[in-house]
Amino acid sequence: MVMLLERCLFCLFSLSACAANAGSSTYAANGVREARSTHQAVTGAPYASTEAEADNRAVCGGTICWTSAWNPTARDAEQAAEHRTAAAKRRVATGAMREAEAAACSGIDSGDRDMSPFYHREDIAFIGQLTEKVRTGKGSFLRTSGARVQFQPVRGLTIERLKNRVACQIARAAAADYVMPELQYCPLTLRGIDARVFAAGGGFTVEITADDAEIVDEILKRTSVLGSSTNTLDFVSP
Repeated sequence: MVMLLERCLFCLFSLSACAANAGSSTYAANGVREARSTHQAVTGAPYASTEAEADNRAVCGGTICWTSAWNPTARDAEQAAEHRTAAAKRRVATGAMREAEAAACSGIDSGDRDMSPFYHREDIAFIGQLTEKVRTGKGSFLRTSGARVQFQPVRGLTIERLKNRVACQIARAAAADYVMPELQYCPLTLRGIDARVFAAGGGFTVEITADDAEIVDEILKRTSVLGSSTNTLDFVSP
């Protein structure tokens, strides 16, 4: 009788432990499924199951951990879908776009390919007007030449990745003859701009400049919207 009771208690204990473990496993599995679902909804790409997932998704499954991609609002998801749809239609309509993306966007995930890095306003630390000193025979004067946008540190974002994404958007804009309504906020889609990417202040900075005064005005207009909720500073190039 005692042995039978011990066996019953052992069975009950084992079942409780298994149930607890099963509950934990189910909770973890649901969390992973939710993360994968969110990633695919926003970026349009399947979630990559890698070691990064176990390491707090250190590089977000191989992509950049933009705030709007990994903690998206309903508006973010809607905008991502609109970008994907517009990009897909343009890709079907013109071989120039397919060639440009193959050459300049290779290795970039579809979410970052179809959206500009400047969409991710939550990850912008500050923006500023860029002024340069122009020297003449009689002295010098200051000329507004463009804007500077600094991104705060973002998991998975490296200077090479940002350079690649900037180059990708410039190439896509040229292939579309600079007509990209879904990217009207992006200064990289303007004709006649130059862009430079460099490390600064613990993050990465993009400078967008132009020689044409009207293009400079449009650069400032677009970046001022990006900086509506960030700090603004002015910079003078030597």
